[in-house]
Amino acid sequence: MESELMQKAQALEDAFFFQEDQRLLESLREMKALEMTTGLLAEVSGLSDSRLLLRLAQLGVTPSMAASLSILPQVAVVWADGSVDAVERRVLMASLDHTFFFPTIDRDILEAWLSFPPPGSLVDSWEAFVRHLVFELGPEETAALARELLGQARGVAEAAGNFLGFGGISPAEKKVLDRIEGALTRG
Repeated sequence: MESELMQKAQALEDAFFFQEDQRLLESLREMKALEMTTGLLAEVSGLSDSRLLLRLAQLGVTPSMAASLSILPQVAVVWADGSVDAVERRVLMASLDHTFFFPTIDRDILEAWLSFPPPGSLVDSWEAFVRHLVFELGPEETAALARELLGQARGVAEAAGNFLGFGGISPAEKKVLDRIEGALTRG
C-alpha cells in the first residue's frame, strides 16, 4: 500500500504533466495554424520568402490583406498612364494566374480594378498599411517584402511595355514603382 506522501506526489506529478501536455498540445496547434496560414498567404500573394510569410502570419495578416498587399501595386502600375490596354490586362492576369487569388477572392474585384482605376484613397491606404507593416518587420523581412512586391510590379510593367523587344518601363510606371519602393523603405 502506497503511503499518503507517495499518493500526493503522484497526484502532483500527474497534474504537472497534464498541464505540460496541454501546453505542448496548444503550442503544436499554434504551429500548425501558422504553417497553414503561411501557406495560404503565399498562395494568395505570390510571396515566397518563408521568414517573411511567417512574420506576416504572426502579425495577423489575413489572406485578403496579403492579396491586396501584392496585387494593388501591380494594378497601380498598369494604370500608371491613365488606362489599361489589352496587353496590360493580359500581363496582369497572367501574373496572377500563379497565385491562388482567383479561387479565393472574387475575380470581379480585379475586373473592377481593371475597368476603373483604383481610387487614390485605396492607394493611400495601401501605402499607409505598408509603412506600418515595414515598421513591424525586421530589416531582412522588409528587404524580402520590397524585393518581392517590387519584383512583381516591375515584372508587370516590363512585360506590358515590351512589345517585340521595344519599350520597357514608361516614365509614368517608373513614378508608380518609385512610390511603391518609397513605401517599402525603412526610415
